Amino acid sequence: MKAIAVMLTLCLCGSAFAADAPAPSVHRSWLTGVGIGLVGAGLGVAGFGLNAVLTAQDSDRLLKIYYPSEGVVPRASEISVVSALEMRRSSANTLVVPSFAISGSAVAAGLLCILIDALIGQPESKYVAGVSILPGGAGFTLVAHF
Repeated sequence: MKAIAVMLTLCLCGSAFAADAPAPSVHRSWLTGVGIGLVGAGLGVAGFGLNAVLTAQDSDRLLKIYYPSEGVVPRASEISVVSALEMRRSSANTLVVPSFAISGSAVAAGLLCILIDALIGQPESKYVAGVSILPGGAGFTLVAHF
């Protein structure tokens, strides 16, 4: 199961860089960078949540060895191992819901930042004005881009 999660993550990361996007006609502000960072962080936290799910399932599988049927109690020498497995399962189950909630929130916020920046992005300016400082004087310049 972990191998499938790793392969899926690598495929998603590879597909993000595979396609060359055309050059945008508007200048994007810092919101796009923040949005991409939030989406990346959200996907990382989702991977952490997936790892917690797999850890809890693995602990359940190992605990079934010590509790094969109803009413069976582990031996005295196995109690420390069973206690550690139960604590591992409990910790993993505790982390699942918050990690997926944080992940979903971060991805949604990142996509919202990217969308807002795409909708209100600044169009390219065709005219640039400024002051040129020349040796012995200064002058006003106007530059046009075609």
